[in-house]
Amino acid sequence: MSELAAPFRSRIHASLNATQSCGRCGKSHSLVTCTSSPPYDGPIWNLIPEPQRNAADEYLRSLQGSDQHTATSPSSAPQPRQDTSRNTGVGQHAVGKSSTQPSSSHVGSAQQQPATTRVAPSSPVLEVDLVDAQPVDLSPMADSPRDLDSPSPAHNGHASSHPDNTTQIERFGKEGKSRYPGRNEFRNNPHQVVTNHFRVSFDPKATFYEYQVSGIPDSEPRKTKRRYMETVIRTVPFLRDNHAFFATDNIQTIVSWKNLHALAPGEKTNVGNVLDEGSEWRLLSVRDTNGNIIELRLQLLRIVDILGLDDYANARIDPLSYDPNPVVNALNIVITKCLHSATNNIFHLNSHKFFIKDAFRDLPMGQNTSILRAIRGCSYTIKPGMGSILLNVNAVTSVFWKNNPVSMVLKNLAVFRNDRRALIGVQVYINYERGTKTTQSSGVNAPQSRIKTIRGFGKPCNQQTFQLSRTNAQNQVVTTNPTVEAYQKQAYNRTLQSPGLAAVNLGGKHGNESWFAPEDLTILPYQIWNKVVPETVAQNFHSFSCRGPRLNRQRVENEGLAYLLTNNNPSQMDRCPPLRFARTMLEIPAARLQYPPILYRNHAYPATADYGTGRWNLANKSFYTQGCAREVRWTLLVARGLVNSDNTIYTYTAEFNNQLRQCGVCPSSSRMGQPVFMANVSETEIRRHLTNIVKPRGGPDIVVLLLPRKDQDAYSTFKYLADKVFFVQAICLTEEKNLRNRGPQPLRQYMANVAMKANLKMAGINHSAAGLDDVLKDTFVIGADITHPGSGAIEGCPSIAAVVGSVDETGGKFLGSLGLQDNIDMVQYFESMVHSRLLDYCTRLRKFPTKVLYYRDGVSESQYDEVIRTELPAIGAAFESVFHHLKRVFPPERLAHITEVPAFKLTAVVVGKRHHTRFYPTKPADAMKGNENCRPGTLVDNTVTSPYYGDFYLQSHNGIKGTARPAHYFVLRNEIVGMTTAKLQELTHKLCHTYVRATLGVSYASPAYYADRLCERGRCYLRRWYSPDPPTRDQFDNRKRDIVNDLKKENHTGSEAGRAKQRGKKTDAEREAEKNAEKEMDDKIRARMAMPLKEEINRRWKPEVDESVFTAEWRTGLHRTMYWM
Repeated sequence: MSELAAPFRSRIHASLNATQSCGRCGKSHSLVTCTSSPPYDGPIWNLIPEPQRNAADEYLRSLQGSDQHTATSPSSAPQPRQDTSRNTGVGQHAVGKSSTQPSSSHVGSAQQQPATTRVAPSSPVLEVDLVDAQPVDLSPMADSPRDLDSPSPAHNGHASSHPDNTTQIERFGKEGKSRYPGRNEFRNNPHQVVTNHFRVSFDPKATFYEYQVSGIPDSEPRKTKRRYMETVIRTVPFLRDNHAFFATDNIQTIVSWKNLHALAPGEKTNVGNVLDEGSEWRLLSVRDTNGNIIELRLQLLRIVDILGLDDYANARIDPLSYDPNPVVNALNIVITKCLHSATNNIFHLNSHKFFIKDAFRDLPMGQNTSILRAIRGCSYTIKPGMGSILLNVNAVTSVFWKNNPVSMVLKNLAVFRNDRRALIGVQVYINYERGTKTTQSSGVNAPQSRIKTIRGFGKPCNQQTFQLSRTNAQNQVVTTNPTVEAYQKQAYNRTLQSPGLAAVNLGGKHGNESWFAPEDLTILPYQIWNKVVPETVAQNFHSFSCRGPRLNRQRVENEGLAYLLTNNNPSQMDRCPPLRFARTMLEIPAARLQYPPILYRNHAYPATADYGTGRWNLANKSFYTQGCAREVRWTLLVARGLVNSDNTIYTYTAEFNNQLRQCGVCPSSSRMGQPVFMANVSETEIRRHLTNIVKPRGGPDIVVLLLPRKDQDAYSTFKYLADKVFFVQAICLTEEKNLRNRGPQPLRQYMANVAMKANLKMAGINHSAAGLDDVLKDTFVIGADITHPGSGAIEGCPSIAAVVGSVDETGGKFLGSLGLQDNIDMVQYFESMVHSRLLDYCTRLRKFPTKVLYYRDGVSESQYDEVIRTELPAIGAAFESVFHHLKRVFPPERLAHITEVPAFKLTAVVVGKRHHTRFYPTKPADAMKGNENCRPGTLVDNTVTSPYYGDFYLQSHNGIKGTARPAHYFVLRNEIVGMTTAKLQELTHKLCHTYVRATLGVSYASPAYYADRLCERGRCYLRRWYSPDPPTRDQFDNRKRDIVNDLKKENHTGSEAGRAKQRGKKTDAEREAEKNAEKEMDDKIRARMAMPLKEEINRRWKPEVDESVFTAEWRTGLHRTMYWM
């Protein structure tokens, strides 16, 4: 086989795009860009140099084998075979007029290759019924887990990766024509870490092909698409016989390391590509459950460009001309096939995550009852690293439903705040035999027909009625309205055991419901819980999932790799021999940034973080700037339920006053009056007391709420009223924390942390890092984040965006803007929010910044370009708007030195936390005490980073629990003069140590962290809609029900929508009409629900304020502080 076998397409593309002497015009350029006249309109194949064209001919002939329909090059293609057969019956195929394809052997030929050529099949194409899917796994989930905490010892040793730094910049740091700033330097990396990446290689003689089964209706659900794929693979002989040579996503894609289209006997549609890319081969005709015939074809999408991925990893190609994602996606499908359990002990959620059935912990909710189960597994993905292709594997844990009867769940709803709607969207299995003797044979009791999705709930089974139509002996349609309980008795002579439980809707909506008794339904196993882990089981879940680095690494190497079965060759995949990987984690170079000296008042005695814990001590330290030069007065609200109220109130009062003075918040402090005891922590009660307490003159500086324990509802209500209604600083304390840790020292530390909050609320600065004032001189630092409503929120809720901006050069004080927006991932009103932040910077420092440093949280790699396109220009627009604003409001002489919009240099960095890269120390001396994580300051800028761009991983914190996750920083733009990658890393590390509420480094850059915290405060304001309790959801459900009834009356469709159901299958037309009607109804309901919801949320977000009491100056006082911290 020629040298072009594996990298064939890349070599051809390289030849066409390489700069060389043109045979037509004599100039030097790529062959495909010649502008000579007349323009060339012959086959591009003939532009390839003859030696490579001949080699390609040889390669294509080697692929041809015995199949006469394999694509060949135009220069050597045989004439298509003429076929005179006629379409005379089923199984024969009409063929158009015979055609010939002229040979084009010289440049400039006027002949063009035909766009498509149809070739008659050598054998009839099968026509089959749509097969049933694989048997549904209804076996009970395992009752006992494996030994969770003692997996076998980890593999000894690891693969080393030691890049040559003398050549890496030349290879990997190409500035050139690049989408993002290229890497311009590497750090001196004297340390080593192990990372959860494995080097991947491929058989150089192998070629991978990506196919798509076309013809499967896009409108079909995933489970039906899976049935189509299984039908194809089981039925088509050349696919069935070669199943060992390909992998599939079970939706439409096949990735093969064998030329499948060379074996396809069906009719071919050739699109004229010399590589057959885009060509299709007819597979078979499938009769679906409604009797319709679906024609399925096999389309060759592309040859998987593994050589191109390797070139990308080694920085040998222009990154703008190559997209690695299609290759990565294809190879992930192959990895999924390789993950296998001989005992059927794993299951997949998607093409990059699997779970182990017997590696679980049930999450009990009392009385030995558990509805949810935590199961651990691994994530995996192929990625182009720096210099090699890598497989990233990480231990993960998720929560799943147990396969209980639905009736059992409905009887134990406490874990879901007594809200049965948590079950909506869950798939269930119908347990009993349905239908009459006649209809039982129609497939209604086939396994796939028994699987349904819960759409909602109705009245109790002994009250929920539905319309039922039957034809009597006189051939008359008789309509009745039985209850679910009565129907089961009449039709099946079955007596329900729990008729008082709510009936379950497994059908449609708006009159198309289908009601079942919950005791007849079983939850299908291994369905993920896709909401926030319920508070009642959260602690149990985190104790199971949060494991240290040693155990985490063992789980990857022993559990994760154990299912990547290999044959006798330990590096070869058993289910894909051309794919090979090193079975040991990579050991890679790393740097370790030092703890920065932490500055407090007068800078005389900087604090230094303890080498073993990463913390520093506040003892004998005063905050960087004092929050208040006078006495701080505060009021205490006390919730019911304290265990030892008198002692707690006394000790908390004394120690809080003591720490306010010792930490330098104020010269003195005192509690105003006696504690105020509240009957409850409802919004009405808290509002009543705040109305009596908060006064612009003579009122407290801070209102403190003392709770027995953490209570998110009470906290959210209190913060909303304090921030939005009374504009007063607020602090929450809990008794529970100090009941567990009795003694003066724990209480002293607790109150010192509270004093940090108090200093911020009094407009002080807690601390800074040495050298920041020089680096941040004339620099405006921005952080931004967005939070979206979760799956449990009321439909139609807006998203919340936060932007914070610095107002000094210490990195210790930021002010924030918070706003509502549509459910999009870009900050919708970024310009106006940056305007507010920049205006504060300019008015406080009396100058414009010359540099802007922007940390953006919450965007994925695919959204980098959108940030560049939408948000970065908005910063420049904000400079212009602030300039014109200041010109309007200030006297001309004050801004005489500013004659035009000031120019600035921008450095923008995306902060990523949702990734699966982890680092482990190579020896005990490099690990933190107690948790064995890498030391804070661990930095990696090689091997697992981009081959081209200036990204890096930085772990600035001490991961106290579990395995520390480094933050991933990706540089989108770097214009600041002198801001090298190394300086940006140092600056980011220092900012992590200026986080205003901790005496230790945090996990990612503090500006992005502040924006995240501000978003969380916004969620508190909208908690009623973001995390509704059952009564609130009932209110919206009732509103929705009223809207549905109104729409039915308006459209006069009530009788039609709620028509009596006739037994029998629906036709395609009926199903499509029902689907369209539901969509139209849903759109109308959504529109009518949106308006009052928007009004409610806007009233909550901007409540009416008595401006005669709470003046503008009073209101803005709150927003001149970091009130949300």
